[in-house]
Amino acid sequence: MATPQIGIIGAGIAGCAAAFALRDTAARVTLIDKARGVSGRATTRRRDKIRYDHGANFFKLKKERHRTLVHDLLPSEGLVRVQRPLCTFTAAGECTPIPETEENQAWTYRGGIHTLGKHLATASGATVHLRTRIAKIHQAEGAWAVEATDGRSFGPFDQLLLTPPAPQTADLLAGSDLPPALAGPLIEALRASSYESLHTLILGYHERWARTHPFYGFANADGAYPIGWLSFEEDKPGHVPADQRVLICQMQAGWSEERFDMPPEELAPVAATHAADLLKAPAAAHPDWVDHQRWRYAQPTAAAATDVLSQAAPQGLFFAGDFMVGQARVPHALQSGLDVAAAMVQHGALVDQP
Repeated sequence: MATPQIGIIGAGIAGCAAAFALRDTAARVTLIDKARGVSGRATTRRRDKIRYDHGANFFKLKKERHRTLVHDLLPSEGLVRVQRPLCTFTAAGECTPIPETEENQAWTYRGGIHTLGKHLATASGATVHLRTRIAKIHQAEGAWAVEATDGRSFGPFDQLLLTPPAPQTADLLAGSDLPPALAGPLIEALRASSYESLHTLILGYHERWARTHPFYGFANADGAYPIGWLSFEEDKPGHVPADQRVLICQMQAGWSEERFDMPPEELAPVAATHAADLLKAPAAAHPDWVDHQRWRYAQPTAAAATDVLSQAAPQGLFFAGDFMVGQARVPHALQSGLDVAAAMVQHGALVDQP
């Protein structure tokens, strides 16, 4: 029997988790992503000796399955806990600590949160194609083929998994040569998902000024402050040298969407001022350097119609990502990838290898 071929478009946490979960089957897996690296929005940048997680800031391991995966099945060298607790805050300045239970522990890696995706992809044994943007997909004679914008083709695949954000996946289907009876309901189901757009400002300081709060991260609880999330990257072991400071400042969705096309040099002074006010630290208003990320599809706020999407499984077409849940959390993407891999095994001839 020929080796089953599986294509996965999108090498974020969901796609990498699915590839990892398929590692013990007879299938040969191909991961394809437009970015320069795997892990999607769980991503890390470097600046000299500094590392900072500017998308997803950390992940929690609330499920035993996830704890086993991260601590035992994947390499655990460099896995670190965030050193201080988290809190929620209101626009009035009230901070409420989040209980430091095992389920609320915040994790990342010394090398950055993108290490999680790298470990999953490497352990999966999948073939990975990066910097590859997909233009369309085709189905012919029961198999799937994928065309990139640079003219390359991939496949045929017995099964195809799509993991980009729901609007991008819907656009891909709309631009592909698929029967309307198949594509139409899937596109509508994907359009049911909605997303917030966010600005992230990274504020860097050449020295550490006094901190007035004992917290690593501040999550806005009432939606009434321009900053939705603020955190100290130095509280992650290995990320920031001892004489420097980096703040990750993710602005509220409404604030971000009103200013989505504004240049970072206009956004940064405003963000820094709000950070200084929140932290009661005037020095925070004057960063020595600034970085920026504009996230068009930052956080899903409503789930896609998953019951409709699952109806494509007999055709060998599958979907995964945090849009299947409607919440932007690394564990949701991770679980979605693991779940879809189980569904792919159920619907395909992916016999376990001896």
